[in-house]
Amino acid sequence: MSPEFSAGVFEKIFKQKKLNPDCPVFVTGILVGFDMPMMSACHRGLKLELTGESTLMFHPNDVE
Repeated sequence: MSPEFSAGVFEKIFKQKKLNPDCPVFVTGILVGFDMPMMSACHRGLKLELTGESTLMFHPNDVE
């Protein structure tokens, strides 16, 4: 992910938080699972990969 893309996503979140801090967030992306070995155990981690700034929405009517 490019730094420009990351900055745009976080700017969009911060702007919305100022306008309406209780507004739900809807995202479209790929959920990836990965193993995290830790001190004789293995935990499962999850990561959400966004494909673009437009995959982040704040209003239910924006969801397709």
